[in-house]
Amino acid sequence: MSTAHTSENGAFNALLRRLPPEVATSFSPRQTQALKQALQSQATNRHPVDLRLSIPCWPRRLYLVLLIGQERRPMERLKQCDRTVVVSHRQVGLMLGCLLLGVGSVFALSQAPSWVRAVQEHPVNIHSTSLPFKTTEEECREMDRVWEDDKCFDPLHDPNF
Repeated sequence: MSTAHTSENGAFNALLRRLPPEVATSFSPRQTQALKQALQSQATNRHPVDLRLSIPCWPRRLYLVLLIGQERRPMERLKQCDRTVVVSHRQVGLMLGCLLLGVGSVFALSQAPSWVRAVQEHPVNIHSTSLPFKTTEEECREMDRVWEDDKCFDPLHDPNF
């Protein structure tokens, strides 16, 4: 017995077990064959990406399904279905861009503690510097600077200024 035949019978038997006994025994051979055929075509339509997650979210659990594969339904059928959203290339690009931005942000935030440590380990040295635009002692002292050797100095000069 082939694997396809076994899985077909397994899916069919599982379907019959979920039906009330009086309905399960009422199918004609033709109806039984049609059900098996429908289940077989469903079993062969696997998606390249089929991700199913159960996420604990207190007090309940959420179920997340991500299916990715080639769209085979005709456009007329897509337009009839209320739940189906047809997405353009721009929208896909925007969604991927947002996803990358989000992943990049999470990565940057996860690295922030190491950046803070690096800054703390290498403090910026502050040096006194001359202010050439202050030419008199009065101008210098007016700005709370130091006048020395006929020059105005800023004792707490920030190199990033």
